[in-house]
Amino acid sequence: MSGSHNHCEIRIDNLRVPRDARLASLAARAADGSEEARQSLEMLQGERVDATIAGLMAYGALLELLQGMTSYRYAEWGDILANCCGILIGVLVYFTPLTRVMEFVDRRLSLIFSR
Repeated sequence: MSGSHNHCEIRIDNLRVPRDARLASLAARAADGSEEARQSLEMLQGERVDATIAGLMAYGALLELLQGMTSYRYAEWGDILANCCGILIGVLVYFTPLTRVMEFVDRRLSLIFSR
């Protein structure tokens, strides 16, 4: 396979497999007690979080700059900073036990409003 597709598949035991299969394999091996698999899984999850944070920040900055191109709105650096702070606060909350509380509240609200 060409080098441009290396992010989509990797090798496990000399077999090329899709990245999602790698995650499933690592998760299964980590569940069986493989420390190496657990560390690899944590690294992959960390890469996804970093890419997601960077993508959200870029998206917020792009929206702010596009807003400045309209005749009735303007872009401000303070708004970009506020967007980035909101993303970081959301990420910090996601990695705390408060996530379970928010998921519980979300489930309850969806039950209430789905009636």
